[in-house]
Amino acid sequence: MKRAKTADGLPGTRVAGSATEDCVGRVRVREEGRGEISIELFGELDVATADGLREILVRASTSGLPVVVDLSRVSFMDSSCLRELVVHQRLRPGRVALCDPSPQVELSAAACGVEASIYFCSAARDRGEAVGAPRRARGGERGYW
Repeated sequence: MKRAKTADGLPGTRVAGSATEDCVGRVRVREEGRGEISIELFGELDVATADGLREILVRASTSGLPVVVDLSRVSFMDSSCLRELVVHQRLRPGRVALCDPSPQVELSAAACGVEASIYFCSAARDRGEAVGAPRRARGGERGYW
């Protein structure tokens, strides 16, 4: 094993064949100067990347900093990856923001029946309010899921 940045962009040990290794090229993680962790997702995210995505979200969410996930460049997301996002948003209400979903992510949320209970924000419009307080889901329901 060699010391390197892991696929999630955080310092650590990279092990060939690890779950985070499957996310290489699909996830970029960085700590922002604003005191938050920014996770950018790219391309197709499916069952093969779900475990890696889970590991990245766990590491980011246990850092104690707010987590902002940019979904604007996702061209496909299956239910297993969507589940990981929803679970982390519900486990840390107001601390995990899912921003700028691509049309494909919105379609996946609708197909899985979670569009009414998941909160998507616009990074340009309400990024300042995206983390820090529990959000209301679409339709006025509480987004504590």
